[in-house]
Amino acid sequence: MYHRSTRKSFAMVSLIVLCTVPVVLALYVEQRRIFDPLPVGQKIPSIEALSPDGDVLVQDSLAHKKLLLLFFTTACGHCRTEISNLNELRAKYVTEIDIVGISLDGRQATDALKEELNLKIPIFLGDNEKVKSVFRLTILPALYCIDESQILRRYSSGEHSLAFDEDLIKEFIAMKSVR
Repeated sequence: MYHRSTRKSFAMVSLIVLCTVPVVLALYVEQRRIFDPLPVGQKIPSIEALSPDGDVLVQDSLAHKKLLLLFFTTACGHCRTEISNLNELRAKYVTEIDIVGISLDGRQATDALKEELNLKIPIFLGDNEKVKSVFRLTILPALYCIDESQILRRYSSGEHSLAFDEDLIKEFIAMKSVR
């Protein structure tokens, strides 16, 4: 009797392990794919966005100097703080770095935000689902520091202080470009 009970227990534990391990492994792999941003040191994917005037953002037109690319939504309070910080820092670093925003919202909401915050940085409209997929956006705002060769040099997400953003810009400007 004892032997049969041990075999049943062993079979039950084996079944649980055999069913649980693949599920846990699959969830881990999927979580890593979802929450990992684009790999630093790799060329960024093609950017597809429109200006509020309907002009297409051409990625090659951004390759003349370093680029800080901000993805945001208009209703996100953290995004509003981040874009305000970058708008304030833009004038100070305009000769060394381009700062461009890509809104994941529609034209009307984006235009209202530009007016409300008196934004001077160029803002483009991105296709929400496509941009999120291509750039692996899960947390907004998302900052991508891209060098002249269109290599991702740094990634940061979430709201930051003005001092943090300025330090990030200074550090990025000081980085040697990958050619």
